[in-house]
Amino acid sequence: MLKLGLRNLFALSFILLFQPNIYIVLFKHILEMSSKLTIGGQAVIEGVMMRSADKYAICVRRPDKKISTKIIPIKKDQWYNKIPIIRGITRFCETLYIGMNSITYSASEAMGEEESMNAGELFFTILLSIGMTILLFYMAPLFIARFLTKSNGVLFNVIDGLARIVIFLAYLYIISLMPDIRRVFQYHGAEHMTVHAYEHGEKLTVKNIRKHTTLHPRCGTNFLLIVFILSIFFFTAIPVRTYLYRLGIRLLLLPLIAGIAYEILKVSGKYYENPIVKLMAWPGLMLQKITTREPEDDMINVAIKSLKSVI
Repeated sequence: MLKLGLRNLFALSFILLFQPNIYIVLFKHILEMSSKLTIGGQAVIEGVMMRSADKYAICVRRPDKKISTKIIPIKKDQWYNKIPIIRGITRFCETLYIGMNSITYSASEAMGEEESMNAGELFFTILLSIGMTILLFYMAPLFIARFLTKSNGVLFNVIDGLARIVIFLAYLYIISLMPDIRRVFQYHGAEHMTVHAYEHGEKLTVKNIRKHTTLHPRCGTNFLLIVFILSIFFFTAIPVRTYLYRLGIRLLLLPLIAGIAYEILKVSGKYYENPIVKLMAWPGLMLQKITTREPEDDMINVAIKSLKSVI
């Protein structure tokens, strides 16, 4: 089990805002299915969060091996959640909130009462997460682009965008080497496999779930790649010369880009059987070979309990 310390605060900060599936929790459930409720999910510390249309459940394996479960209702959609792009922005913000709530709860449960995070440690973790997001995915690419070219046009933004993708891939590989994060990726795999079994109408048992892949076409990894690619076009369309203005524009445009990426992901999910859509989703699926791992049986049992709690 996890032991609280600076190393694990950094680990928590990585998955709090970067754990790829965090961005897709709400993006999954909006895809329409004719006969079955659509479920979204997210791996957390020593557990899995599953979400349906009206509630989400966080199930965590405690140090005593028991499964702790927390079920939280979700408010009904407001009228503005039916407006294209706007609904993507609101889903994005809501997803971050639910994701943070799920991970902080799971961290406390997984560590046990004696090692649970206090308010100061939690604040530091969230602050560290936001700081790392800005540093790694906004400030660093800008520095790299400025170092490699004196251009302020298309070339600069292409280098900036490619650098962001390279940093993202490097980040995923590096954190996959951390034992704590590797377990999160195993729970990520358990979440995907369990959702696959549910979507195929199978009884939720470890044996049935074992037959399915850890890769899922609606994973948040795909969403992040869409955001990174869209960012290149958006940032190129807005000519800004100074470093601070560039950084500010990139941060301000993030919600809008997320809203558009939401609409793209929604359409691609609806028409996933289309060969062109499958081709577009292929890079995200390959990236999941890093962000998912084959889970242990007890991890699958946690995912099963979480899913059953919301259906």
